[in-house]
Amino acid sequence: MTEPGRQGLKLGHWVLIGAVILVLLGLVFVVMNRGDGQDPKAEPSNPTASATASSAPACAPTLAEIGYTRDGGRIDFGLIMTSDCSQAAVNNIVEIAAVAADGTTITPSGFLQPALPVILPGQRLGVAGTLLVDRSAKVARLEATVKGSRALPVTEFATWAKTVTVVDLKHTGPDSRGLSTVTGTVRTDPPTVNLCNPHFALILRDRNNKIIYGLTATADEPSFEEHFPPATDYRAAQVYVVQGVESLGMNSAATTSCRTQ
Repeated sequence: MTEPGRQGLKLGHWVLIGAVILVLLGLVFVVMNRGDGQDPKAEPSNPTASATASSAPACAPTLAEIGYTRDGGRIDFGLIMTSDCSQAAVNNIVEIAAVAADGTTITPSGFLQPALPVILPGQRLGVAGTLLVDRSAKVARLEATVKGSRALPVTEFATWAKTVTVVDLKHTGPDSRGLSTVTGTVRTDPPTVNLCNPHFALILRDRNNKIIYGLTATADEPSFEEHFPPATDYRAAQVYVVQGVESLGMNSAATTSCRTQ
């Protein structure tokens, strides 16, 4: 005779064993479905888009032209920067590097990098600077890299002049010391607007309209005196007005646009 209690115990064991088997089969199914390396909760990645987004600062200006003259170990350069951004690009750090024919960067012994605190939508601005390299260094070209750019609404610069140009450029010299002078007159629209921390960039070209020289001045009026390249075509000379204040921090729009002055 079979005892009822022992028969109930056997049935309970079978129920428990069946439940364990179902759990194990479920775990095997989950592991097999994860074997393809995909996380069911992860969104599809887009490496190309990520690389593009991080390759340059938002609203960074772009290089349109660059040229230079070398005298021994001194390189004086000028470049034209443009902006297609719908906002103002501020705190732009423009780094210029001398590059050898094999693509290696030549380490400078000194430099004066161009300043571009602000460039507004659609603007085309000239900036200038100097690199000092070893006299024996063989420079094949100059390259420009823009870093640190930050976008600000154009309304932050609503008090600025609509246009700022330098007209009536005059060239004299060279004098007995070999120095030549280029001067001009600033014209704004409207004419009563004050400029925001202006500095002036002289861009010189040759007869083929190629940039061959650049020089920066921070005087009240655009005036430049230097040993300019003999190949200069002064009829093609241009002076650009760069405005704005380089500032630190995210809440510095008033400083950048001179509204705090």
